[in-house]
Amino acid sequence: MSATSRSALVSGVRGGLGQALAARLLDQGVQVVGLSRNRPSAPLGDHPDFDFVSVDLSDLPRLEERLSAVLTGRRFELAILNAGVFGKLAPLADTSIERLRAIMDLNVWANKLLIDLLLRVAEVDQLIAISSAAAVNGSGGWGGYAISKAALNLLMRCFADEHPQTHFVAVAPGIIDTPMLREILAHRPDARYPALARVRAAQQAGQVLSPEAAARRLLDARERLAALPSGSYADIRRLSSR
Repeated sequence: MSATSRSALVSGVRGGLGQALAARLLDQGVQVVGLSRNRPSAPLGDHPDFDFVSVDLSDLPRLEERLSAVLTGRRFELAILNAGVFGKLAPLADTSIERLRAIMDLNVWANKLLIDLLLRVAEVDQLIAISSAAAVNGSGGWGGYAISKAALNLLMRCFADEHPQTHFVAVAPGIIDTPMLREILAHRPDARYPALARVRAAQQAGQVLSPEAAARRLLDARERLAALPSGSYADIRRLSSR
């Protein structure tokens, strides 16, 4: 890595928003530690200031073992917990506890363990957890995902109360063109899932952002996010309109 003092951590860098966030931070002269199971493609994966760590964040028992040496003694101006999973668009009654547990493990408990480790062995100035408007909307069909993101929001609030040296915020980044979104939109219209119609309408209205545009908007809002009380939840679309 080059001799720069600025450093950030981003999870879920294999593609989508995580990869775009890492790339933009690198363009801003920030060293990036990127976490995901698979290495992102070039040019991100070959950048001299990009330190990639291959880790399965859903493998909770091995997280500390895989990450402790990488994180110990580091100081991050920013950590973005982006990795997450949607699950399936389906009624809660048709969603097994095993599937819900898998969603919670990655979207909530992996982040809990990662934050625990960061606070114990490193320093973090600002920690942003990628949430969703589903956390407050609770729309039909989004059950497991919505529950996990609501829990993630409260996780940030609890950590904020206990660790005032770090600023915590959960952020809904808006609707982004990712494989997750394309999988959702592949479903036929269904009256049981009103949020599906809203997402499809947003796509038709040109309101779906590319990962690069979403990363730019999020990072441009860092100061406004930092001005919120630690532990807050913010929808970036409302924040940007203030």
